[in-house]
Amino acid sequence: MDKKRLSMFFAFFFLALACCANAISIGNSLKYDYQEIALEQSARFKILFWNSGNEPYTMEIRNVESPEGWTVIIDPASFLLDKETGEEYISLPYMNENIRAKIVNVFVKPPQNEESGNYSFTIVSQITSQDTGQLTMVPKNSFILKVGLRGIEPDVVEDDFEEEIIIPKENYEDKEESSIVFILVIATIAIALLLYKKY
Repeated sequence: MDKKRLSMFFAFFFLALACCANAISIGNSLKYDYQEIALEQSARFKILFWNSGNEPYTMEIRNVESPEGWTVIIDPASFLLDKETGEEYISLPYMNENIRAKIVNVFVKPPQNEESGNYSFTIVSQITSQDTGQLTMVPKNSFILKVGLRGIEPDVVEDDFEEEIIIPKENYEDKEESSIVFILVIATIAIALLLYKKY
């Protein structure tokens, strides 16, 4: 009986550690979340995704909320995320060397005769395991993109995204994602302790 409950405890404990490892090795950074455009223009947003771990994942990105009539193009909408691919190099505070990051472009364009105003879009990313194709325990990530539509042509936003090494801010990980992972880890450990006492 002691071996049984001990093995169950370690199984849940290592599952919790796996959740933490995935959360740390996978990250993202949004260059900017707001742009102003004229009626005939389109806005482009850029998001960086990276994986500093050894296990590859498939990243799926989709538009879940946008104003009616607007065109939203995500390029690429699906790709393999590992530490060997990517167009940019980034520097992370917990690593000694730069790692590759994949650039995802999000293009949005208003319909004809759209009224001037502010509009928002919600883009969601979710990773799946490359081996099983199933959703992992790392929560999905949401990005809120905002566009100001004006009647006259606005100033062009300077885009130096591809000319510099991006150093993400200390809070580059989504706070919601980190909180959910933390809750999952605590809940897993609590279940393991309850099973340990029960058996």
